[in-house]
Amino acid sequence: MNEVHVIIVRGGVVYAVDAFSSLAVAEQFYPDDTRVLLEQGMQVQPGWTYDGSVFTAPEVPQPAYVPSLLSPLEFLRRVPMATRIAIREAAKTDPVIQDAMELLMVAKEIDVHDADTVAFVTYMRDVKGLLTTEQAQALLY
Repeated sequence: MNEVHVIIVRGGVVYAVDAFSSLAVAEQFYPDDTRVLLEQGMQVQPGWTYDGSVFTAPEVPQPAYVPSLLSPLEFLRRVPMATRIAIREAAKTDPVIQDAMELLMVAKEIDVHDADTVAFVTYMRDVKGLLTTEQAQALLY
C-alpha cells in the first residue's frame, strides 16, 4: 500500500496524494505549506480541516425544510376513491376524523409536513385502519 500525503493550506486539506511522484508535483504548487504523512488506512480528503494534530471531516449540511403544499383536492386524490369514501363514512361517527376533514375542506393548501396533517394521517392508519402504510406515505410525501 502506498503512503498517503496531504497538503494543508491555512488549516484545510487541499490535496491528497498516494504516490511519491504526485507528491513532488503537488509540492511545486504548495512549496511552503504543511505536508502530513497519514497513518495507514486514514481516509482524509480535500475539504477536511487540520488543527495540527487532528483531521476533521466537513459537516454535512442538513437539507432545508421544504414544505410540500397541496390543494385539498390534490391531497385527497393521493388515495383511491374507495378509501376516500371510507374516510368520509368514518367521519360520521368519529369526531377526530370529522374535525380533520372539515379543516381540510376549508384549507387553501395542505402542508404534508405539518404536525397536524401527519397526526391525522397516522391516526387514520394506526388507530382506525383506514389507510395502508403505502397510502399514508402517498399522502405525506
